[in-house]
Amino acid sequence: MKRLIPLLVLLAIAFSASAQRFDGAIFVGFNLGQIDGDNSGHYTHFGMHSAVQTSFALQKNIDSPWRMIIELGVTEKGANKASTDIKTNLLYVEMPIMASYSFLDGNLRLAAGVAPAILAKAKVKEGKMDDPVAAKAYRRMDWLPVCAEISYFFAGHYAVNFRFNASMISIMDNPSKGTYRIFRSNKGAFNNYISLNLGYRF
Repeated sequence: MKRLIPLLVLLAIAFSASAQRFDGAIFVGFNLGQIDGDNSGHYTHFGMHSAVQTSFALQKNIDSPWRMIIELGVTEKGANKASTDIKTNLLYVEMPIMASYSFLDGNLRLAAGVAPAILAKAKVKEGKMDDPVAAKAYRRMDWLPVCAEISYFFAGHYAVNFRFNASMISIMDNPSKGTYRIFRSNKGAFNNYISLNLGYRF
């Protein structure tokens, strides 16, 4: 994870400097998460979130309120099962792609899109004991999480950001418990988190 930090910073600077239509930003914050379908609930899993992003105008006018956002981030997801000692920690590299619309002179931004994620590390603990078999059940890719966010920019460069993220395809093979997304045939376990972040826009 430490090796990704310089890469993220370089990407943000490169994107923001590449053309007038582009800008760059860095966000750092935390997640409150759960795994839907694991016979638990509530946003009780605490995890960290960090990302760099660039956005560019979707029209020739660089001041257009419509922009495309591309992001690369590292985020911790997971769950703390209610009434048990089972804790699941999942570290992902996320790549959100979102369309956004800004108003109030560009200070308020709404965005929505998809956020494919690669599982970098999975750890499941029951009490103080690791459960490597349970950890291996999580799939390497979370192919289709959807995300939506609202960002408020203040003092020129600073921002506060609130995001919701939910998987649409099961993140594990053959979960002992399960639920479904949209269709009853789409059963499994699904990441679900809310995130609060502070950001700086170049």
